[in-house]
Amino acid sequence: MSSDRDRQAPAEIRVQLALDSIQEAQRLVEHATQTLSRVDGMIPESKNLGSLSDRLTQAWYAVRAGVNRLRRKRHLALADRK
Repeated sequence: MSSDRDRQAPAEIRVQLALDSIQEAQRLVEHATQTLSRVDGMIPESKNLGSLSDRLTQAWYAVRAGVNRLRRKRHLALADRK
């Protein structure tokens, strides 16, 4: 059986990769939003993408809050897979 410390470092790496991925998705959505906003007739679609960007920001903060909660409880570790 793995110790908590053995599972904590890989968990930290995975969490950081997830947060980085969310930020990259947000960057790409923001780029698409700006690109579409310059096309006549695509303003509604551009606004929908802007909403998606906002939801990605909220998701990033939710994941970050979950990580902080688990760190405080010292429960941030990879799940045991059987």
